[in-house]
Amino acid sequence: MFSKAIRRYSIALYQAALNEKKLEKLETDSNNIINLVNSSSDLHLFFLSPVIRYDKKIQIVEKIFTKKIEKLTLDFIKLLIANNRESLLTEILNGFL
Repeated sequence: MFSKAIRRYSIALYQAALNEKKLEKLETDSNNIINLVNSSSDLHLFFLSPVIRYDKKIQIVEKIFTKKIEKLTLDFIKLLIANNRESLLTEILNGFL
C-alpha cells in the first residue's frame, strides 16, 4: 500500500504532466528512471543515502539527467531532494505510472 507521501507526490506529478501536456514523455522518463535505479546499486544507494548533502545530490542529478529527461521530470526529482523525499523516488514514479 502506498504511503500518503507517495500518493500525494504521484498525483502531483500526474497533474503537472497533464497540465504541461507531457504525460507520455513523463511516463517514458519514469520507466527509464525506475529501470536505471533498479539496475544500478550505486544509484539506488545514492537516492537512499542521508549522508550525501542536498547540494551535492542536486549537482549529481543534474549531471546525470540534464538533456536526457524532460525538464519537468528533472525539476520533480530536485523537488523530492529538496523535501528530503528522494528515497521514495521509484515508489512515487511507480505510483505515477
